[in-house]
Amino acid sequence: MLSIIKKRQILFVVSNNVLIFAPVKQQKTMRTMLVNTYWWWRLLQLRQS
Repeated sequence: MLSIIKKRQILFVVSNNVLIFAPVKQQKTMRTMLVNTYWWWRLLQLRQS
């Protein structure tokens, strides 16, 4: 049990570091993904109303 918890903690720390220290290119792709998701959601909302 303890080894599983430790592995999860390590994965959590690593994923946080990746998010914090992501290169600019990755941040740009993240931004475009967010914008695309936002517009897709807006289109869905407009269709429903």
